[in-house]
Amino acid sequence: MRSPLPAFRLAAILAAPALLLLAAFPVRAEDAPLPVKKAVGSVEFTDPIGDVETLHSSSDKDYPGYDVVRVALASDGKTLAVSATLHDAPGLFASEVLELLFDTDRNAKTGAEMIFPKIGGFEYKAQLDACIDFSDKSSACIGGTSDAKVKATAHYAAFDLSRFTGKGAYDKEDVVDALGFPGRKASAKTPIGPDLVVRGTLDYADLKVKPGQTIRILVREGSSATGLSGYFPEILLTLK
Repeated sequence: MRSPLPAFRLAAILAAPALLLLAAFPVRAEDAPLPVKKAVGSVEFTDPIGDVETLHSSSDKDYPGYDVVRVALASDGKTLAVSATLHDAPGLFASEVLELLFDTDRNAKTGAEMIFPKIGGFEYKAQLDACIDFSDKSSACIGGTSDAKVKATAHYAAFDLSRFTGKGAYDKEDVVDALGFPGRKASAKTPIGPDLVVRGTLDYADLKVKPGQTIRILVREGSSATGLSGYFPEILLTLK
């Protein structure tokens, strides 16, 4: 009968497969949890230039993504104001500028679960859109026009807000609509001016939150990658 292996040799043998697995599947920055930013009343972030992807239309045409360089959230006791400063002026393709996920009860076991990245606990999803009015009297908050004769006559910001009704990412109902479709609350429309700031507000009543409440918010640059690398730090915001 052979004598048992010394403890340190046994530990080394057990650790070897783990080291091989780490070498074969290195931990990516995308897999790391988001840093957490606690704030009272308001919070803001800056973002590097050039970290967005091209927008691809159904007509097989590419448009520049909306490159956000600054994001700010500010509460005032009744509304949550959200703004995104763009690096370049809006073009001819309307799209979301920011995606926001709200965990209003701060309970990860309730609310919807996203598929990629795998994050959850959310009661609401919002999109701050850069919308366009066109010369043919049409409007778009996602998409554009394939008619070369049609021009953009106005650029404005508007919100889409949905309430999750189940655990799935697509189990949701509309609360606020950017284009004001019948049966839904119409979003306010805020012109996008020379300062290139896309602005919108969400009412506390629509989010079912109250002053003094701390909520968890995840914000993603709309034209960025869909993984965690496209998100700003996780926000724990105590509302005014």
